[in-house]
Amino acid sequence: MVRCLVNRPALLSVPHSSYFDQNHGLTKFNLLQAQTLEQRRRNAKFAKGQEARMGKSDDQIKKRVKETPKSPISPVWIGVLGFIVFGGLLFEGLSRMFS
Repeated sequence: MVRCLVNRPALLSVPHSSYFDQNHGLTKFNLLQAQTLEQRRRNAKFAKGQEARMGKSDDQIKKRVKETPKSPISPVWIGVLGFIVFGGLLFEGLSRMFS
C-alpha cells in the first residue's frame, strides 16, 4: 500500500497566538481544511479581539450598545392622527346609522 503525502498549506497558515494555541474550538478536521485569504484575515481579527478580552470581566469589556431607532413622529401625534382618521370614520358611521 502506497501512501501519498500532500503538503497542506492551511496547517502552516494558522496564526501563532495564545488563542489558537489553546485549541479553542479547533479540531483536527478544522485544521485540515483549506482557508481562503479572507477567512484567514477574519480569523486573525477575531483571535486578536478574543485575546484582548481574556482575563477581563464583563464590566471591563466595552460592549457595543445599539440604540433603538426612534420614530420621527411622537406617539402623541400618532394618536391624534389615528383619532382624526378612525374617529372620522366612526362618527360618519354613527351619523349614517341614526339618520
